[in-house]
Amino acid sequence: MGSRPEGRRVRGNEPPAVSLWKALDYLLRRRNYLLAFRRFRARPRRPADLSRLVPGLGTGTATQLVQLLVRARLLKRLESDGSRERSPCTLTAEGGRLLDILQTELRRLDALCRKSLPPARQDNGCGGRRGGAWVVRRLLRLRGAMALLAQLPAGEFAGEQFVHWVKALPGASVGACLHLLMYCGLVERTRTQHPRHRDYQLSELGRQTQLLLAILQSLADEGVHDHADNAAIFFPEAEPKTA
Repeated sequence: MGSRPEGRRVRGNEPPAVSLWKALDYLLRRRNYLLAFRRFRARPRRPADLSRLVPGLGTGTATQLVQLLVRARLLKRLESDGSRERSPCTLTAEGGRLLDILQTELRRLDALCRKSLPPARQDNGCGGRRGGAWVVRRLLRLRGAMALLAQLPAGEFAGEQFVHWVKALPGASVGACLHLLMYCGLVERTRTQHPRHRDYQLSELGRQTQLLLAILQSLADEGVHDHADNAAIFFPEAEPKTA
């Protein structure tokens, strides 16, 4: 059986919409979640179809995943009545665009992760490799990290500048942000170092990640999502439990 997503209980007939960022964080948690989303490319699907087509994805998990994607307006139901478990869903225009982005840009990140990250950091602890999904989720889960990465310049910048940028983000931590960006291989120290000052620059992986997030931000801005879930103050829901 697959892991079941843990979501908040929703009251009423119409669950509230969720942001693109929460939906993306959720999709990137498990490889089979993203595989299930891709199955909608060919034709409309029911949750029960996904449990047959995607290894390790149970019917209950598939149902909750589809419900989340509908709330994020990445999928839409073709039938307004009937059981949610049996109602077929299809991609929205926004969902199709997100699939296109993940198909191209996320693959580029995967390739750069294999090239840039030390072997010890590529191991995900489950017999697989960390890639672009791991990098994006780490950014989503640290307050201010996405907004910070978005404003980093292409050239070198001083440590003092970095501190100034982080302090301008509500609730962001200088130490946590710097550690994350360097641990993920997005920022690196320059080769020429002054004895009293440290200078940094975006790595190739950092520049590509910055580009991906800019594309995703454009998609989020064009949509009709609840912008209260701003990427700069992103707080995801609890991790799913493993059955």
